[in-house]
Amino acid sequence: MRKETKYIISCALMTLGSATGAFADDCCPPKPCCPPKPVCQPVCKPVCPPKPCCTPVECPCLPDDCCKRNVCPPITVITPKVDFIKCPEMDWFITGDYIYWTAREDNLEFANLSTFQASSATQGGSEGQVFRPGNKYESGFKAGLGTDFCHDGWDIYAEYTWFETNNKKSTGSGFSTGGTTPSLFDSYWFADNLEAGFPISPLYGSAFAKWRLNFNVVDLELGRNFYVSPRLILRPFYGLKGAWNTQHMNVNFSSTPAVVSTHNKLKNWGIGIRAGMDTSWHFTRDFSIVGNMAFTGLWEEFKAKRFDTTLATSSGILSSSVDMKENQYGVKPVIEWMLGLKWETGLSCDEYHLAITAAWEEQVWFGQNKFLRLPATAVGTGGDLSLQGLTVDVRFDF
Repeated sequence: MRKETKYIISCALMTLGSATGAFADDCCPPKPCCPPKPVCQPVCKPVCPPKPCCTPVECPCLPDDCCKRNVCPPITVITPKVDFIKCPEMDWFITGDYIYWTAREDNLEFANLSTFQASSATQGGSEGQVFRPGNKYESGFKAGLGTDFCHDGWDIYAEYTWFETNNKKSTGSGFSTGGTTPSLFDSYWFADNLEAGFPISPLYGSAFAKWRLNFNVVDLELGRNFYVSPRLILRPFYGLKGAWNTQHMNVNFSSTPAVVSTHNKLKNWGIGIRAGMDTSWHFTRDFSIVGNMAFTGLWEEFKAKRFDTTLATSSGILSSSVDMKENQYGVKPVIEWMLGLKWETGLSCDEYHLAITAAWEEQVWFGQNKFLRLPATAVGTGGDLSLQGLTVDVRFDF
């Protein structure tokens, strides 16, 4: 029994020594490790990560990916991004627009020309006309700067818009015919300033109005330009809109006893969330039809001022009848859309890109008429501001 035990112990020691010698031998290196499952390493250079040992799956190469990843991204790109120039790791672009717009605002009427029956001192008759300030087209501009940065084709873009318009209108009392006399009266600004002996608003010999708008807007967008098909390009975006605008509305009424005037100033600023979509339908390589749309919820503050004066024509005495201020706040929607034709081409072997777009643009700013109408019987308070006209855009990528 003792001999058998000694034999077993001896064999075990010999086996252990052989195993130890095998692992220590340089000619028999240990087997390589096999990690359970490889993951993509953080990559910020346009190179594929090295293939780890014993890996059944290889992570795809994303040359423009600057994000750290802990899982493998999809191999197929469903919506490939648009590259206008070569080597698009990060490129800049500038834009400049010439705009030729007209601006119109609701409820800026300032006088009526209507038949007045002198015998009954009432308004009536079939003849009549409402007068508003003119609406002419005037020039403005836009200027923008943006960059396509190394992140799946996303870009950031900022644009400033400036536009100013001055609209005037003057009118007389008309002409006499038969037993009636067409005369100017006002039911918009001085509805209750009645002269003695008239149960209606005073009658005037002439009227003059001037409306001026100074329009300033900044848009900040974060978007992605990508292909939906070989000929259709979409760019959804979201961001912010900021605006600071000033309006003036001055109205003068002249009659034999006096000249009454109202001076109105309206300043507003606002900021809000903006989102939209730019589209481009290519029917050739260089020409495409573009259609863009955007929506904004704009938080605004309105500061309205009104100052009225009366000048007696006989004595030359100037007196003030109204001097008031009012602030209002609220969220107002803004809608923008445009439709046009674009031509684009590459320059210097596609190292640069040039695009020119001619489009018709329209904008509606809701609830922008906050001029103070007095008194409560005055007609036509509130109203929307609309702008439309030609926009010619030039873009250069470098």
